[in-house]
Amino acid sequence: MKKLLACCILLALTAGAAAAADGGLNLGWGDCGGLPATQDRVFACNTNQTVSAHILIGSFVAPCCITAAAANEIVIDVQTTGAAHSPSCTGCTAGACIVLNSIKINQPVDAPGGSPTLSAPAMRNWVTWLGGLGAGTNCFLATPARNRTWGSIQSLYR
Repeated sequence: MKKLLACCILLALTAGAAAAADGGLNLGWGDCGGLPATQDRVFACNTNQTVSAHILIGSFVAPCCITAAAANEIVIDVQTTGAAHSPSCTGCTAGACIVLNSIKINQPVDAPGGSPTLSAPAMRNWVTWLGGLGAGTNCFLATPARNRTWGSIQSLYR
């Protein structure tokens, strides 16, 4: 029995090391993701609560051979149940799924390992706002409804 237990523990430890070698994404409210308490943020939009109460943190576990990271290209998708794109606070009352879909780690051309793109979660790469999209939905599978350029997003605020 002790040998079986030792084998199971060893298998679990090596599986975790293999996942870390590939790298992965994390997303959480107020931390790097993975804690159940940081999965959902609820706010009634009825006070002038400080911004620090709603900090969304994305991070990644670097894969093997990252030696000279110079920049990151990040893809985040947001799906909502209402008009969350509204410039006023009326949009903050709509539930949403926020998914960190990928991070490309840019390195110089001659760096070992190239410039890998991470797309799998290390712990959890999604969070919800006001419970997400409702019962029976899975934020992990959220995909973009519209593909927008950075310029079109900036034009909304000019």
